[in-house]
Amino acid sequence: KQWYQRRVRGNPAIFSPEKCIADHSVTAHQISSFIKTTCPELSVTVIEKPTYTDMDEFVRETDDVIRNDDVISFFLQAEYKDLSLGGRQDVYEIVRKGCDMVDGRYRMRHQCVGIVDTRSRD
Repeated sequence: KQWYQRRVRGNPAIFSPEKCIADHSVTAHQISSFIKTTCPELSVTVIEKPTYTDMDEFVRETDDVIRNDDVISFFLQAEYKDLSLGGRQDVYEIVRKGCDMVDGRYRMRHQCVGIVDTRSRD
């Protein structure tokens, strides 16, 4: 996390509000709390499940067009290709170590959260 703050968030050419895809600092708990406060008639449940993103070409460092650098940029909220060589190497190691081998392919595990309205539908 310190590396990310220093190398990515600290560089406005890489990380800036104009370049961000989404705000990943907002949590499901914050959203569901807001919904419960502003819409008390709703009954919401937070569902969290692990999901996988195929990162095989990225981890194996193939020259394939579908290497998933854009997926890394999305998770970083910064352009992966614009990082320094050292920054890209650090990110590569974090991704490689964070992958599970599933069906012979490197897959990066991450949590996916859904907020569901659980009122009965009479």
